Amino acid sequence: MNKKLIYAFLLNFIGFSLFAGDLSTLERDVKNFPKEGYRPLSLGVDYYLNSQGIIKELDYKYAFCICGKGFFVVLNQNQEILFTRNGFFCVNDDGYLINKDGYLVLGIGSDIQNKEYKYISSELVSDKKDFKQKGLKRVDLNKKTVIDYFLITDPENIIFFQDDYIIAQKYIPVKSYIRQYARESFSISFEQLLDICLEIFEIQKEDTNREKKKQIYVLLEYQKEIIFNENIFDTNDKKRLEEKLQEIKVKI
Repeated sequence: MNKKLIYAFLLNFIGFSLFAGDLSTLERDVKNFPKEGYRPLSLGVDYYLNSQGIIKELDYKYAFCICGKGFFVVLNQNQEILFTRNGFFCVNDDGYLINKDGYLVLGIGSDIQNKEYKYISSELVSDKKDFKQKGLKRVDLNKKTVIDYFLITDPENIIFFQDDYIIAQKYIPVKSYIRQYARESFSISFEQLLDICLEIFEIQKEDTNREKKKQIYVLLEYQKEIIFNENIFDTNDKKRLEEKLQEIKVKI
């Protein structure tokens, strides 16, 4: 059976709590924790869709983050519409915005249902560090018209999850904000991630889960080093996080 159909069946059968409490999903969440726009599936689909990550400034023209609800819309090589919060883009040889996987970023005016897509050319991207409603805007050559470039929608009837991406059967436009020269990261704190691990490790007590737990713990230690190097923690905060890591280790 097609993998996407299996996911669709499971979602319809047990609802939006599908991913909560699963060690494989937890391992993916820990591995992807610092990634731009990633949301932990272990907290459930509602949190995945509606949470807002921390915004970090970058000195990079093609970095964008959505402030509020909504997803960037991209088109992969199989002509599938995908949704992502990861707005770290670059420009391909033809001058169009693409993401890290080479998927084309779709813009306002794209007709998804009829598959008439409008790609975003690099020449349309403003150089100004600005914060605008509905997306990134600039005045056209006649200095009269304000243009929206990014298509931001809210996915409905979700049928598939894959790291950064969501596939859905329906989409509705949403009013939101896009910020250029910035990225979204850490939709939850590292301490929240540790609390999730503690809860799931407590639930998954079987000996058969020990190796998977060990793998997750190693990933946590690795992410801890990254977090401690990139962020300022006082002594008490570091001590508390280290203690939670030890609690997690004991539950292996």
